Amino acid sequence: MGLCVTLAVLLLLAVLALLWLLAGALPGVRVAAVPGASPALTLSPGVLVATSAYDARLRRLLIERVWQDTWSALLLASRDFRLLPNHRVAFCRGGAHPPYMVNYIGFAAERHLENLHLYDAIGRRAYCQAILLERNSDQRTGLMDEIVRVHTGPDMYFNPFADGAESSARLRLAPGEVRSWFGCVHVLHFPFMACIEYDELPGVVVPIAEEADLQLYLQQNQDPAVQARRSVRRRLRALHGQQVTLTYVEQAGGALQRYCLPPYADENDAYLAQLAGRRRVLLRGELVVRQRQQQQQQLSAAGVSVMPGFDCALALRDELIVHDEHLVNNLDRANNAFRAEFWRTGHAPGHARTGPTQRTRDALRVDAHNRHLLGVSDAFDETPELRALFDENSDVLDQRLPRVEEALRAHADECHAAFLRKRTGLTPSFHIDVFAPGPESYHVQALAASGQPPPEAATPALFGAPALNGQWHNDEHGRLSYIPTMEQLAERLERLEENRYMRALLVDHRDDIVLLYERLRTLVPSAANDPVKFAWYIFWDDLYRRYAQHVPQFKAHDCDFNPLYAQSLPYYPLPRHRLERFLYARGLFTPGRRAKPGLLAAWFGRRRQQQQQQPGEAFAMDPMPVPQYVPGLGDHGAALGDARLWRAGEANMIDDDSSAPFEPGCAAGGFVHSGLLNRLYSWLDIIAYGTER
Repeated sequence: MGLCVTLAVLLLLAVLALLWLLAGALPGVRVAAVPGASPALTLSPGVLVATSAYDARLRRLLIERVWQDTWSALLLASRDFRLLPNHRVAFCRGGAHPPYMVNYIGFAAERHLENLHLYDAIGRRAYCQAILLERNSDQRTGLMDEIVRVHTGPDMYFNPFADGAESSARLRLAPGEVRSWFGCVHVLHFPFMACIEYDELPGVVVPIAEEADLQLYLQQNQDPAVQARRSVRRRLRALHGQQVTLTYVEQAGGALQRYCLPPYADENDAYLAQLAGRRRVLLRGELVVRQRQQQQQQLSAAGVSVMPGFDCALALRDELIVHDEHLVNNLDRANNAFRAEFWRTGHAPGHARTGPTQRTRDALRVDAHNRHLLGVSDAFDETPELRALFDENSDVLDQRLPRVEEALRAHADECHAAFLRKRTGLTPSFHIDVFAPGPESYHVQALAASGQPPPEAATPALFGAPALNGQWHNDEHGRLSYIPTMEQLAERLERLEENRYMRALLVDHRDDIVLLYERLRTLVPSAANDPVKFAWYIFWDDLYRRYAQHVPQFKAHDCDFNPLYAQSLPYYPLPRHRLERFLYARGLFTPGRRAKPGLLAAWFGRRRQQQQQQPGEAFAMDPMPVPQYVPGLGDHGAALGDARLWRAGEANMIDDDSSAPFEPGCAAGGFVHSGLLNRLYSWLDIIAYGTER
């Protein structure tokens, strides 16, 4: 029994010793609590955990925070492109279409924001496919221009269930759900699509995006039969809100038959002979074309609504029974004073003014809408009753129809102008040509088409690992190997951008662009740049971005930590003891017990020593010439020129147990703790080993 207890105690002590050894290699990360924030330090994915500089998470951070952040700063904050102070951008979002800006006023900054939203919404593959489709197809460009110029706005037609049609839009509709196939169409400039909102389905947007669907849409709207139906709708719009008259012929038994003159004048006499001796019943009322949505957008030119929906109704006001048929057989109110008086006032000389009698209401089945009295069908065909309505009220149509058509043309012109403004403010292709470049970029495609060899890359070749070049650059967020050179960038802006400020960007902001390329050449791991320098930059850049707003010492010493300053800490790796002094002098470091060498730390140290080239050979961390005094680093700047993180025999320097170089009794801010620095230098060692492997 006693032997079992002894063995159990020894086993427990062995487990505790093993845990203590492991803890030496995996020091905890602890920071001072920040008011209003979590006390646990959080960093971007990949920081302090990636095992190689080629990790996808780190390369994404590099292209985001160096290349893309610079372009966003130029487009959003520079004098030539920035938004007006009180202008707030607004986006329309829906499940059927990508987000698009609805209050664009002409700035490249707005278009850049819209490109970002579109790119995130549809993904790189769909974005690039849309660019290449427009870039490589003149037919596509002509199709887009024809649709935008002529076939936008209300009274547009699209039937994906037409005979022989195979449209993807069928997936969003059920047979019988739409009857007229007319609706209101607006276009999205990129990715180009025509979005139709049918009259019967208010609020439901059906996108027409595929090439075959756009061709079908254009073909159907150019069909003479569809154009005739559209003409019917336009004439009904012209009668909206106007007093109209309808004429009926009383039949035997009290039934009422619509008075419809034949379409050809030589048939009128025979028609009138059939109706001779029968009383005429004249009705007068207001015709209304209602939209299905409460708020109606009106065109000021003629009060024409461009919202979807087309419900016709007739509110009857007056009725007149005429015994002398010759008073009303002539429908031309300009030559018929009797009809003109009834249309204006609701009564005529010698006839009493009355509302619709009950007998008439029963005979015509009068209800709240009276759509059947107008002769309007679901397909908007020109029925005899509808033709009679237009003939009888031709004077109103002659006056108002040109104004309605002009208002709708003005609306289409406005849509076309808005489309062109967005395209000329900043092209959609700028996003994949410059902001997030890849094999689809303009300069890459131009070189491939001409068969010319590529020029010297804008970024250096990757450090000693050709097989990893594709892995490093194959990223949805943009690829470093496809970043255009200054010459390629200038050619692209000159050829594709119409905004004069964009075309002059390399002249007005040349120093900014040159500095951007220098930052890339300095940070991208290569034969000249140690990957540890890249990891060092990513760590301090991430720490500053996340906590500069919460840690006052960062802002108090902004030029020492902000990566926008060339002399800041992210660009100049320091040995551990110099970093501690640097942070302590700025109130960011709290001295604490250094971690003892642990089992895993010793293992990493031995693995690191096996990879050394020669004993005592240094790993240069800063190939750029460093002045004797670097602004912001004080007297530590003189030591940066020969700074080394480690040498061959110093892989375990992170476990150095020497006393911390602080004056007794001097307190520090405490944001950065020894545990965080232990983790940082351990990670840098892993990065160096994993990248060279």
